[in-house]
Amino acid sequence: MVGVSPDFRRRFALHVLVPLSGLLVAITAALTFVVVSTTTRTDTDSINEERAIIQVAIAGSLRDLGAQQRSVALSRPVARAAADASLDAAWLNENVGTWLHDMFRHDRVFIVDGSGEALYAAIQGAQVAATRYGDLGAYLRNTVAEVGASGEQHVGLLRFGAQPAAVAVARIGHVDLPGRPGHDNADRPSRLLVNLKMLDDGYLADLSRDSMLSDLRFSAVDDASDAERSIALRQASGESIGYLVWRPDLPGTKMRAAIMPFMLAVLAVLVLAMGLLARRLWKSALRLSQSVIELRASEAQAQHLAFHDVLTGLPNRALFDQRLAEALAATQPGERVGLLLLDLDRFKQVNDTLGHHAGDAYLKQAAMRLSALARPGDTVARLGGDEFVLIRPGMAERTDAEDLACAVAAAIRKPFHLRGNEIFGSTSIGIAVAPDDAQDRVDLMRRADIAMYAAKREGRDRFRCFEPDMDETVKKRQVIADELRIALLDAKGLDVHYQPQVNPSGAIVGLEALVRWTHPVRGAITPDEFIPVAEETGLIVPLGEWILRQACGTARQWPGLFMAVNLSPVQLRSPDFALRAIEIVEAGHCNPSQIELEVTEGILVGDDPVSNLALARLRRAGFKVALDDFGTGYSSLSYLRRFEVDKIKIDRSFTQNLCSDANSAAIVGSVVALGRAMGITVTAEGVETTHQMTALVDAGCDELQGFLFSRAVPASCLAALFKEREVALAASLP
Repeated sequence: MVGVSPDFRRRFALHVLVPLSGLLVAITAALTFVVVSTTTRTDTDSINEERAIIQVAIAGSLRDLGAQQRSVALSRPVARAAADASLDAAWLNENVGTWLHDMFRHDRVFIVDGSGEALYAAIQGAQVAATRYGDLGAYLRNTVAEVGASGEQHVGLLRFGAQPAAVAVARIGHVDLPGRPGHDNADRPSRLLVNLKMLDDGYLADLSRDSMLSDLRFSAVDDASDAERSIALRQASGESIGYLVWRPDLPGTKMRAAIMPFMLAVLAVLVLAMGLLARRLWKSALRLSQSVIELRASEAQAQHLAFHDVLTGLPNRALFDQRLAEALAATQPGERVGLLLLDLDRFKQVNDTLGHHAGDAYLKQAAMRLSALARPGDTVARLGGDEFVLIRPGMAERTDAEDLACAVAAAIRKPFHLRGNEIFGSTSIGIAVAPDDAQDRVDLMRRADIAMYAAKREGRDRFRCFEPDMDETVKKRQVIADELRIALLDAKGLDVHYQPQVNPSGAIVGLEALVRWTHPVRGAITPDEFIPVAEETGLIVPLGEWILRQACGTARQWPGLFMAVNLSPVQLRSPDFALRAIEIVEAGHCNPSQIELEVTEGILVGDDPVSNLALARLRRAGFKVALDDFGTGYSSLSYLRRFEVDKIKIDRSFTQNLCSDANSAAIVGSVVALGRAMGITVTAEGVETTHQMTALVDAGCDELQGFLFSRAVPASCLAALFKEREVALAASLP
């Protein structure tokens, strides 16, 4: 370390050696804690398991002793022999004393009378003098009296001599069991059977062998050493009769001993690694002073990246927030700050059709066009995705922001050249002006966002200035969303009405299912109000499934008619929609070929792979597909050629102008000719007059729909509607 200043050494030790040493100590402590806690817990679990084994074994011995005793005590021959005044000791010895010893290893068997006097005694299966009961009788005097009085069997532990024993006492011929009444022996003298099984060294040796316990023994006192564990044996009264002591298996301790050498080796490796790391850090620290200038340069670059968008080079959201706050704070009386929030229309379509590289080029070109419109003091920022924002401070009039929005829209409408393709774009712009609309940065941004979404809802490629009623509209839409979510829980207030579709002769051939919502407070809410909200919030998915379920029930009642159900693009973009629709129709016992799914042209134009796959799967399942509002959007023969549809529905706007506008009549005729050429059914919507009906029938329309035939009616009114149509048709015949 020659030539190195003491201050450098001190700082190196403080910032490198001390943390490394602390890290080593922390790792050592952590490893030690983990090993010790894990192995200790393992030992504890093993001891608890062995203690449970002993408890289960003792409980099992008591249970077996009681069951074995009951098998004899309930025996009618034994009951008669015990009640006989001239006790047949030989018979009892053979069928009770010897049998219980040979069969169940009962060590002592006694028959005593109600006063506790022994009438018969057997030890190790051999009959002995009844006086041998005396030692045991002193222990059991109270127990015998209780069993004699109640008839309930007693099974428990006691200490007999120097050993614990399991004892059972039961009235012969009368043992009460749960759910099983004892035998009625009121006419016989009370005799009790007393069984004793010693938990002696032989029993403990068997238990030790079967349960793999080491050095199991009985002790009158708890004399377990540090290497041993004990468990107390108690009488039914709770009085201790001694302890079972054993040497537990300690797998954690064994594991700890096995892994300690490995831990020491790991720690040695860590010490060596940290030594090498400290050496390398020392060399790096010496080179650090030579890199100060480079670091300062990179710091400036990092500062730029922290506040600018990597793709376009424009300020990002963080810098935008700062610039907007500064612009609002610097506003002088009479000045305004304009905020324009832009969202590029159908940007996802560019990504999906031309790829993400083309999408990036689109964003870069849009950023350059916006920057070209900015004047000194303006800020153009990219908030993320396809959202841009433009801040213009120092405006004199509110109309200045509108003029800027017109210029922005015109710039975006110019063709974009992306990877050999010419793309025409557009943008939806929301305008908020401070201090007219808001003075707070967050409020101003929120209101620009509200205005931008209003522009999108009105058809895109336009700008909208924030108006106070927009905020109320947003709040109202949120209320509608919340209440619709509640209504969907039990479908309260929701109903499906059905509008008929007729053939040229006026006969009903199908029904279109249309949802209706009657609010308990506000009354009827039109679909134009709640359907867009349902699509924005995703509620259209459960709502659409509920409508399909109701429509299937109605279609099942009228199997001769097709049932048309409208589909939202949001439903089709749901990955499992096709599967759910098929399941609903199958559960409703409805034929899929009876269901006609109406989609708009926008779904086909979007060319979304998820939607296309869903439509293809539904067609394979047997569903029919109708193209609704044909002629109002992006009608193209290429779409009809690429996507199989069974029907096209002429939009009501052409029907309404059919008798007054030659262009509408020409369009209807062209659509009918197109349908015939391609073998597609053509339906006209919005038929309200007989003149319109006549013109459409003459043009060759296959089906008609409109108020001329009927408004949408509830399912309960369909039978009356069909009857009314039959009467009307019959009256029109010559």
